[in-house]
Amino acid sequence: MRRSTAWVTAAAAVVCAGLSLVLPWAHYGGITFSVLSIPGWPVYVAAQSAAAGCAVIHLSGSMRAARPGLLAVLSALVAAGVTGWLISRYNDASLFFDAVVPMVRPRPGLGGAVGLLGALAAGAVAAVPARRDAVTP
Repeated sequence: MRRSTAWVTAAAAVVCAGLSLVLPWAHYGGITFSVLSIPGWPVYVAAQSAAAGCAVIHLSGSMRAARPGLLAVLSALVAAGVTGWLISRYNDASLFFDAVVPMVRPRPGLGGAVGLLGALAAGAVAAVPARRDAVTP
């Protein structure tokens, strides 16, 4: 992967992480729910932020760690796992409704898929070698 393509991929990871916060993750008839309605959403936001941040830091070469690419891959795997965990909870009506649950079949929303795409894009950035002129320990 060329460095310019990697920067576009890192930008896509950041945009996907942001979009996944506003897109619906679950549809119950005409009612939609974002990730902010699912318990555990702060873990998701932290994991996506770490994945996108590590990808950008890996590309910029400004990190003084021995393996910035490894951190980018590990944080992307954690983000993908947390995203998958939240995606699997879209059909648990007790998360979204207190007492009365509508008699409709829930459908997954687009937010989870976009979030997963963002985590995978952040992990793909680690395939680019670190900058040669970067500061090393």
